Amino acid sequence: SCRCILMMARVSILTFLLFCIASSSILCLCFAATTAYIANTAGTNDDGILVCDMDEDTGALSVRHTVKTSVVWYIEPHPNGKYVYTSGYNNANYAYKVDTNGSLTEINVQPASGIDPCYVSVDPSGRYLFGANYDSGSFVVFPIDAVTGALRTPSDVSTPGTGSQVQERQTGPHAHMIAPSRDGSHVLGVDLGSDKVFVYKFDADKGKLKAALAPYGQTISGAGPRHFSFHPTLPVVYVINELDCTVGVYAWNGSSGAMRGLQVLSTLPNNYNNSDGHNTGAEIRVHPSGQFVYGTNRGHHSVVVYKIDQTTGTLTHIEWVQTRGDTPRGMNISPSGRWLYTANVNGNNVTWFSIDQEKGTLKYKNKMTASGPVDVEFSVSKE
Repeated sequence: SCRCILMMARVSILTFLLFCIASSSILCLCFAATTAYIANTAGTNDDGILVCDMDEDTGALSVRHTVKTSVVWYIEPHPNGKYVYTSGYNNANYAYKVDTNGSLTEINVQPASGIDPCYVSVDPSGRYLFGANYDSGSFVVFPIDAVTGALRTPSDVSTPGTGSQVQERQTGPHAHMIAPSRDGSHVLGVDLGSDKVFVYKFDADKGKLKAALAPYGQTISGAGPRHFSFHPTLPVVYVINELDCTVGVYAWNGSSGAMRGLQVLSTLPNNYNNSDGHNTGAEIRVHPSGQFVYGTNRGHHSVVVYKIDQTTGTLTHIEWVQTRGDTPRGMNISPSGRWLYTANVNGNNVTWFSIDQEKGTLKYKNKMTASGPVDVEFSVSKE
């Protein structure tokens, strides 16, 4: 009898402990918080960075903190959530520490080693920041201090482009984006002026860029590549071209770095006349599910939505949705895949849309005011 009671007590305690573990896991999931960082370009010593809380149920962004700075062209949170990096003002890149209340405190400023820095990204290991300098056409690697998050002097600088001479804006190299492949083994640098996506093998021990076996992916002449996005599972990369308003689909070889062209299609509706070059392509993102691709049009002021063929990675147009703000330079999708945000630089607002998870279609929800917004990035933390 006593032995039975003791066994029952042990079972009850075990059941209670399992319940506590499960409950704590559920609580951790429930309290996962998403922070949105908005980069602004309007004004001197204005609200250059907005730190926003994101409501996952409504998509709403509410400003928690502002950072007074001038002209932020791009913003990138560190994978560990402790630091944030920006490019822009005074030909420099900036490192910030994320404080316990979510505000940002400047760590240091590192010269960009080039002119007009327009893009930054962090390698998957969190050890390096990559930077692209538009006017000088250079790609730069900055070691990140493992203790403080500060940016150190460059470990490498590469300026491979010469300009394709096809269009007026292609008389010289114009580096517009640099970011790593999914596994971090390669780094891709987009050169609008040269009609090339340069591919590097990355030496993570030394922080060096070395031309890959296949050193670049070639776009259509005069296309003016701007940004790219990898598919989350397929060996495919998507490139949006600024000048000819197209998206290029490329098969990706993770060993050689080769980019083999599969498809090119317009970002604009067939009935839109862009003979004056009023519209330009800007941002491109792949949905976390790998089912859809989204791109922005500046001039048509729209988001183009594509369906991805899950076998080939090629695209089919689904729809065009007006951004309700002029010149959507930046655009991003929430980590959950439920919401899409456009940063409308000349409309001075950020608008957001719900994403139909089966169809990929967008439905406008709301907007907020911002001072020349150009980028929206996210960081997820457990509170």
